[in-house]
Amino acid sequence: MTESVAAILQDVGTDCGPAEFHGLLVAEAAIKPADAFTMSAQWLADRLSVTQQAVSPGLLRMAETHYRAAVESLDEYSDFNLVLELPDDSVAIDDRFSELTCWCSGFLRGLALADSARHIIDQPDYQEMLADLAAIAGVMDPVPESESNESDFIEILEYVRIVVLTIATDAKAR
Repeated sequence: MTESVAAILQDVGTDCGPAEFHGLLVAEAAIKPADAFTMSAQWLADRLSVTQQAVSPGLLRMAETHYRAAVESLDEYSDFNLVLELPDDSVAIDDRFSELTCWCSGFLRGLALADSARHIIDQPDYQEMLADLAAIAGVMDPVPESESNESDFIEILEYVRIVVLTIATDAKAR
């Protein structure tokens, strides 16, 4: 997501950053059939912990656009090209990993807030994967620049993608 997304989120007074916000949207896209969800100001207000009046038309449009992109990227005919909205490779590894932790936190919170995710959250097969995402979300240690850490980051990022795609595939099959 761009800096403009961060500015829109900041303008409404939420503590939710772009990566966490994208995680929330992807969670909803992963567990709901594409035609079973309509973005609303109330849904956004609830997820962002702001009043419904604080949800601007620009925020609603931006959320709808990113939600539709998430739905399309999780569709079985899209080659599962899910891209997590994180800073690009020019940003320090510590900052990218920090944003990944925020993304995972948003995704987990999105699942927890969605009633339709209960069948996933309660399954033992998924509890380990969700615990892994929670562990990633909880990492607070700085990540120094190194080729090894860069490689580890890419592996962790791919694992997160696979977890999300697995959840989305299972949810769509039900």
